Amino acid sequence: MKRQVISLIQICVGRYEIVLLLALVTVSAVICLMRFNSIPVGAFFDDVHYIVLAESLSAGTGYRLVNMPGAPVEDAFPPGWPLLLTPLVTLFPENYTVLKLLSLLFWLASIPLMYWLFKTRLQPIYTLAIVALAAVNPSLVGMTGTVMSEAAYIFFSLMTLVLFEWWQQQERNQSVGLLILIGLTVFYTVMVRTIGISLLGALLLYLMFKYRRFAISMVGLLLLVLGPIAWFNYQNGGVLIFSPLYYEHLIYVGANLAEYAQFWKYGSFISVEVASGALIPVLGTNFVSKMTTSGLNYGLGVALLACTIWGYFVSLRRFKVMDLYVTLYFGILYLWVVYTSGTSHQTRLVIPMIPFLYFYLVQATSWGMNRFGASFPNYKSVVVVGLTCLIMLISLAFNYYELTSTIDNRVVTPSVGNLWLRQNTPPEAIVLSFDGISDYLYSHRRTKYFGPGITDLEQHVADNNIDYILIQPRLLEWGKGEQYDNYVTSTLLPYLISHPTKFKLVYENSVHHVMIFQVIA
Repeated sequence: MKRQVISLIQICVGRYEIVLLLALVTVSAVICLMRFNSIPVGAFFDDVHYIVLAESLSAGTGYRLVNMPGAPVEDAFPPGWPLLLTPLVTLFPENYTVLKLLSLLFWLASIPLMYWLFKTRLQPIYTLAIVALAAVNPSLVGMTGTVMSEAAYIFFSLMTLVLFEWWQQQERNQSVGLLILIGLTVFYTVMVRTIGISLLGALLLYLMFKYRRFAISMVGLLLLVLGPIAWFNYQNGGVLIFSPLYYEHLIYVGANLAEYAQFWKYGSFISVEVASGALIPVLGTNFVSKMTTSGLNYGLGVALLACTIWGYFVSLRRFKVMDLYVTLYFGILYLWVVYTSGTSHQTRLVIPMIPFLYFYLVQATSWGMNRFGASFPNYKSVVVVGLTCLIMLISLAFNYYELTSTIDNRVVTPSVGNLWLRQNTPPEAIVLSFDGISDYLYSHRRTKYFGPGITDLEQHVADNNIDYILIQPRLLEWGKGEQYDNYVTSTLLPYLISHPTKFKLVYENSVHHVMIFQVIA
């Protein structure tokens, strides 16, 4: 009877896999829409950055930070995502919901791509398990409610890998036209996020070792399609596919590569909690720490990552360009984390790899069942389905928690104070604030940044023609409530209050801890 049930599961999955895939897309869409407004636009630094650059392109002023006096040329972010936002910014000015919908569409379009990519290496039931895990993953779902580049990057990188897989399956009749299309998609992957060079490098290396007759053609094609971005970066002071700021990072990392390669010395910079929590959201959280001990929590994370890494080595028996891409991506990620001394943004950097990590986790599970459960071959599918359902339930619970948590308890509302500036100050006014680019989004007043580096406030105000000073809590102070940073509390705010003849308090919101001071000429 049990064997018949297992066979029935496999038959149903094989027969209705497209229906199940569409169902997963629908479920993911529903969860995304439910969490659509969990984070206000402007709560991140990068989302506003992309919008400002898109507004600059829409206005015909070039690739500039129009939120700052003098509108300096952008020297860090690649132009791929702002270019995709530009038509929407032009047609729907200040309608940020439309921009978030574009991110959502890219994510939903990525789900079938995952299925097509992994289907070439796994049975349908395992492939659907991976897609199901990714479809409800809180990190992947959460990004669709922001104007961030992750969804577009995932879409173009998966599209490139799927097209390359199709090209490989053509055997002797590999299409040059399809190879050109692959070159275009990998080009735009790099345009969206610079770390797309990991995919570019993987394709080139794979072609050189396995398809040498196409290597020269592919290199020539990539040089052709990468020409525009190289020219663009050159015009702005960059080199090849690197923007000016990223090129500086590259030079520094290259000079210290031998030092950074000492994993035993810098491996602790990698957060086990972040990596394991990306797969099973409850790991690395305070909830697990309270239920267990910190050592057990860490051990569970290490065990999960060890299984995932083992799944990676298992998959190398059928080595694909995807595996090389993941290797290069994590290699670059490691160097970046070490370079930034353990950046706090590791979660965001891991997001594009989550589908692949699930793939390797399922590979490890399948290997374990084949090795240690050989006497129960019919139960392998049941184990995979059971583990998938368990992780999905945890992810759904985490999504529910994010949905029901009060936004004001987690994220500073960026519009508070800025709407007052927009309604009560002249358009040419310059505002000094810590989150300058986010404040510009709602105030539409040019902004300058303040911070501990300002030693003489009055001189800084005079040199930059500052008209107003906006005091507000730091954005994204998760779990800490709305509070000022140390510089505002100990230096800036006491100075402003103690000089009422030079700085006049013109607006105060005690609920959100926002104050605006006018500079008295």
